[in-house]
Amino acid sequence: MKYLFILGDLDLFCFFDAFHLGKIVSVRIMTDKENGRSKGFGFVSYDNQNSAEMAIKVINGKQALGKRLKVELKKGGMGPPHIPTATPPRERFSSSHKGGS
Repeated sequence: MKYLFILGDLDLFCFFDAFHLGKIVSVRIMTDKENGRSKGFGFVSYDNQNSAEMAIKVINGKQALGKRLKVELKKGGMGPPHIPTATPPRERFSSSHKGGS
């Protein structure tokens, strides 16, 4: 069995980019300012609304490490409306992960 480990922004970019849904313009995993650990969610921005909507349709609900990914439009008034949010399990975002696959 293969496992998906998302350790950083590049891993999240590669995961979304593998679906070829459009041009990704930014990726960011949110971290705690005090300890640097992931908060368990991140943002993936596409260059257009259609790509973001396709990401939601295609990636939302996909399994990774036995957990479902939640992909939705960003809530609140900050930033453009075409930012889906990936919320995989926290353990996959840990930058302290060492070895193993």
